[in-house]
Amino acid sequence: MNKKSFVLLRWFLLCVILISCSENDILPDKDNENTSEPDIEDCITVEIEAGKTLDDYLTLAQKRTISCLKIVGDLSDPSLEVIREMGDNANLSILDLSEAHILEGMNQEENQIGLRMFEGCKNLIRVILPYEATEIRHSSFDHCRNLESVVIYNKVRKMSLDAFYYCTKLKELNIPESVQKIEHSLTRCDSLACINVSENNPYYRSIDGVLYSKDVDTLFCYPSGKKDKVYTVPESVKEINQNACEYNSYVETVIVLGNISVGSWAFRYCSDLRTIYFLGETTLLYSSCFQTDFIKEIYFASMKPFIGPDDVLNSISKNLTIYIPLRTYDAYWEALGRSYWAGKSLKEIDMTNILSMAYN
Repeated sequence: MNKKSFVLLRWFLLCVILISCSENDILPDKDNENTSEPDIEDCITVEIEAGKTLDDYLTLAQKRTISCLKIVGDLSDPSLEVIREMGDNANLSILDLSEAHILEGMNQEENQIGLRMFEGCKNLIRVILPYEATEIRHSSFDHCRNLESVVIYNKVRKMSLDAFYYCTKLKELNIPESVQKIEHSLTRCDSLACINVSENNPYYRSIDGVLYSKDVDTLFCYPSGKKDKVYTVPESVKEINQNACEYNSYVETVIVLGNISVGSWAFRYCSDLRTIYFLGETTLLYSSCFQTDFIKEIYFASMKPFIGPDDVLNSISKNLTIYIPLRTYDAYWEALGRSYWAGKSLKEIDMTNILSMAYN
């Protein structure tokens, strides 16, 4: 090849490369087009060395603009403060802490998701907890109102009170086998439709997205975002836990098959709930267990009235009708404290076909 031909060949190849680069700049990346959150593969990864903090690695501009962040290494209180600021007042929406080591600090022990650790981080959409995390403490994600997904690994033993309070966009929660105690953790998770539990968990079980004890004798949480109109409490359930069904705005009818006790605020603010059937013996009703203005009918099928405080029905609408078996008026009126309105609300009916009535 002569020198002139070689020069022409080089020029041709250069033009091809330039055209290719130009097309790549103009054509949109379909994988990233119109996405509301960044791909976790595109996360900025920061490896924090011992004795250093996140401030040593990120500029002010990066703190304001990073939307996906992965932390590797020690995570101290100063670094957590930076993350809170990024999740609340900047653009951080995805946080991967899977390889982070949370140090003991003001509001947490080592490897704990500490007290109010991410409270108010309104921009967080997805959080991956550390592999080594052992506990999610009180109000850890309080008012993270855009949080949709949390990954919990198999060393977390406890989820504390109000851990996910007012996480109104959290849709699903997966509980690993390591979890031994779940306190009242999911208040006002209005979009939560399903709680899943590992089959190997020895303490809890999920049936149709509802959280029970392993032996299904206690109902712990009927998700606020579950959209079924009718909920049948399994016959094996002996206790509906405090706050178990509160704030669900879809269920209209609850049918309790077995003998039961009902904890305080169990049906609080269930805005569509109109009818409850107690087909077994209602052994105990705690104060304000029906705290709602919307229930219109309660059926007690047992000849033996419930045990409970005199004010057990005081927080219910005065338009309520309480249906009881024939020849039990005096006993139920006594159980209701002989109040004037309770006496007017009681109505004796034949309970022979109550099961069929409940499902019609």
